Parts: sequence; structure tokens; C-alpha cells
Amino acid sequence: MDFDEKEKEISGRVKLALKEVGLKQSDLAKSLEKTDATISDYLTGRIRMPLLVIFHVSDLTKKSVNWLLTGEEPMKLPGGVSKSLATTEGEVNPDHGPHSLRP
Repeated sequence: MDFDEKEKEISGRVKLALKEVGLKQSDLAKSLEKTDATISDYLTGRIRMPLLVIFHVSDLTKKSVNWLLTGEEPMKLPGGVSKSLATTEGEVNPDHGPHSLRP
């Protein structure tokens, strides 16, 4: 599989994740402070989707970054916490933002 095909698969999973939680491209654009056209370009593959956008979609949809990137399970973890955000105890460090882990 070439890189362009991989990007199309990621875009497809991002679209599916947004749809499942009732969000539209315009909602994503607003939350990222991007234009609708830019989001459309990401989702159609005209522009490569930055990793930070994928992290943001993960936060919005409670889908794991791993699933958005690879399609491999787990798509959603118990409690809606992305695996990359969970500690061994399953806690997220609220003191340092959503992507920080407890030591």
C-alpha cells in the first residue's frame, strides 16, 4: 500500500469518527480555527492531514489515535479515553492537559 492510499484510509476513518458523533466538517473547522475548505482538503487528501488534527479528532470523537491512523483496535477504549492518554491505572493527568500522563 502506498502513502496516498494510507492517507485516504486515515481520512475515511476521520470522516466516520466525526459522523458517528454527529459532527460535520464545519464543526471540525470551527474547533480547529481552520476554514471549511482546509478541512475539505484534509479529508479529500489534497493536503496532508497534520498529526495534531488527528489528535484533535481523537479528543472530539473519543476514538483512539491508533485506530484513526491504522484502523486497528481498540477503536474506543472504556470510558472514552484514548489509549495514548491512559496511564497504567487508566487515569489521565488533569493538571497538564489532555495529552499528559501521570508519572
